[in-house]
Amino acid sequence: MTAQSASVLLSDLLLGAMAEAVVAFDPVEDRILAANAAACRLYGRSAEDMVQTRMSALHPQQFPSLVVFSEAVLHQGSGWTRALSVEDGDGHRGAAQLPQRVLHPFGDG
Repeated sequence: MTAQSASVLLSDLLLGAMAEAVVAFDPVEDRILAANAAACRLYGRSAEDMVQTRMSALHPQQFPSLVVFSEAVLHQGSGWTRALSVEDGDGHRGAAQLPQRVLHPFGDG
């Protein structure tokens, strides 16, 4: 096992062990990279569905707010908002506090 594959395995284990909903996404490409079980429950989707869904599709009515928030986080390194709500797979919308943090995989950046 290479150091990089061990790091990916550890990242997957840590993501899965977190009780809080975590969605790792690329805001530039609008692509979900991974989501843990808590996030899947929150959004009412399977893990496979999550990684095939664009982040903007999870917040379709709030796309401008998502872009502004993500750009601020990219600039500042971290942030949180209550301006975005979460909609589950049945269309029920609920308030949420959403933190974001810039992560640099494998030490890049």
